[in-house]
Amino acid sequence: MEDNLDSLMEEIEELPTFENPRGFMRYGRIPYKIFRSLENPAGSMVNEETPVRYRITPDTGGGQSLSVWVWEGVPADFRNTLFYHELKEAEFRFADGLSRDESHKMAVPLHMAYAKKFLPEDKFQQFLEWQSQYDAYSAESFFGR
Repeated sequence: MEDNLDSLMEEIEELPTFENPRGFMRYGRIPYKIFRSLENPAGSMVNEETPVRYRITPDTGGGQSLSVWVWEGVPADFRNTLFYHELKEAEFRFADGLSRDESHKMAVPLHMAYAKKFLPEDKFQQFLEWQSQYDAYSAESFFGR
């Protein structure tokens, strides 16, 4: 796994620093405007069991947006990694037409490489421990899917 992460890390760019955890943005080849909520309270969309989720939702200006929610209980240092995972999964799904499961499977090694590249080693180890509660390598159970 270590060699694979090292090769993936070369192509990964860090997400921007957001002044506000909520707002709109564009990312990669995703054909939708993206609404992000990086500190979402627990509820029906995200919670301890499902700490991150994305959906196509109605856009306030008409049409549709991609909405991505990250539960506020996710450690702050890990939120961008989870957000990155959802963005990559959505990109594979909506730009490449892959299934949700296949998109998820492709996003897992990318978010792992993202975490390894942008988290200090001690935080990366904490991230590995934290995400292990979600059976991170199983598309069926990773983050509640």
